[in-house]
Amino acid sequence: MIPDLPSVVTARLRAECAVLRDVGSAAGLDAVEDHLAAVPAAYVIPLAERPTEPPTAAQFSQLVDVAVGVVVVVSNASAYGERDISELVAVRRAVFAALLSWVPEGCLQGFAFGGGCLIKLSNNLLWWQDDFVTNYQEVL
Repeated sequence: MIPDLPSVVTARLRAECAVLRDVGSAAGLDAVEDHLAAVPAAYVIPLAERPTEPPTAAQFSQLVDVAVGVVVVVSNASAYGERDISELVAVRRAVFAALLSWVPEGCLQGFAFGGGCLIKLSNNLLWWQDDFVTNYQEVL
C-alpha cells in the first residue's frame, strides 16, 4: 500500500525539530510560498515514485523507490547586513538527524539522503531543498 510520506515526514519533523517554527506539507513549491508563516520553516513535498522493475502478469508485488523533498526556508540576513548561512546549516542538521535512517511506517528501509540544492534567494529568505529516498512494497 502506498504510504502517505508527506504526512508522516511532516509529523516526524514537528516532533523532532524544535528549531523549526513552522512545519507543513505541500503539493509543490507554489503551495509552500502561499502558506509560509514563520521562519525557519520546513515543508515536505512529494517528488517521485519509481518501480525498481516492471511488473509481469505473474507478479503480485513490486518494490517502489520513493522520494520526498524537504524545502527549508531560513532568514538570509544577519544584523550587519551580511549574508549568513549558519541558520541553514543548523536547520539542515536537525532535519537530517530526524530523517536519516528512520524507517517510516509502510516503508522497508530508512531514509537516505538523495541530494540537495538552492531553490532561490528572495526577500532576505533562503530557500533550500533536500531530497530523501526510501522504498516500499506495493502489492498489486
